[in-house]
Amino acid sequence: MKSLTKNIYTLTVLVAMLLILFSCHEVEEQHLNFNQTIWNATKTWFDDNDRVVGSSTSVLEFLTESKGQEIYQDDNGESHSLDFKYRIDGSIIHFVDGLVGGDWFILEQTDKQLVLQSYKPHRYIMTMVRVY
Repeated sequence: MKSLTKNIYTLTVLVAMLLILFSCHEVEEQHLNFNQTIWNATKTWFDDNDRVVGSSTSVLEFLTESKGQEIYQDDNGESHSLDFKYRIDGSIIHFVDGLVGGDWFILEQTDKQLVLQSYKPHRYIMTMVRVY
């Protein structure tokens, strides 16, 4: 009888742990919904020795579930915008077109901030802070 009680307890704990893991995964996926959000983005790029070479800032407007717009200023201070398409595949955001074009791996993720990494061919880090 003692063994049966121990087995039932162990099974209950395992089921509870699985339920917690699955519910956490669903919450994480919700964070990746960019539809109708606006983010300030800072892109930093590095040389072969991992020294900072430069950085730029822009605003990323995710207008739909697959399209967005990047707004940036050129060296003369004039504002420009470029359209992009995107899709999310697990921990990768695939951007097509725009200055952000390419595959970006999600390194860190919270409700208000994302840190992404890409190689173009050198390493780039993009920190995105949610505005809206």
